[in-house]
Amino acid sequence: MTVVFRTTVDACCEDGPVITFPESTYTLRKYYRDLTDFNDKTFGRWERGPGAPDPRDLSFESLGVASDGTENYAVLNYTYTSKNLGVILHREFDDLESGTTYAFSASVRRYNTADPTPKLSLKVDNVAITSTAVLTDPNTWVTLSGTFVASSNFALLVLNSHERDPGAVGNDYLIDYLLVEEV
Repeated sequence: MTVVFRTTVDACCEDGPVITFPESTYTLRKYYRDLTDFNDKTFGRWERGPGAPDPRDLSFESLGVASDGTENYAVLNYTYTSKNLGVILHREFDDLESGTTYAFSASVRRYNTADPTPKLSLKVDNVAITSTAVLTDPNTWVTLSGTFVASSNFALLVLNSHERDPGAVGNDYLIDYLLVEEV
């Protein structure tokens, strides 16, 4: 945006010369932030991946009532099947800016103490941006977070499971606050 300021000098009711001030140029950008908190009990624009093949694998779990009186929810992967390895949730972003650095994060927590222990990571365009987090404590939320530089307007973001539960007993966890933001 270019701002040009011009004025006239009025010398005793007569039009004076027009004075033009130096132009000022500004570049305006919108800060990018996309948060999915699951409080509406939907996946938003995220989709169930092949690592959650049974409709019973992913559901919504109440986290209780917040101070403002609204109920908070998270996604529960209760792993009803023994096929919960790989992409659990994914989303194709088409509104990124090429060359810009973004942070991708998710809050996750083990749901119970049954074995096997959940192991999760984040990927962008099939490349890991976090190490594999081992969720050991069902009382502690862990934030998975990594950064990436968008190579185009498009990127596929993934929450990935590295554990298969052969007995369909453990590997259960909560997912909340999927956040993509410009850094």
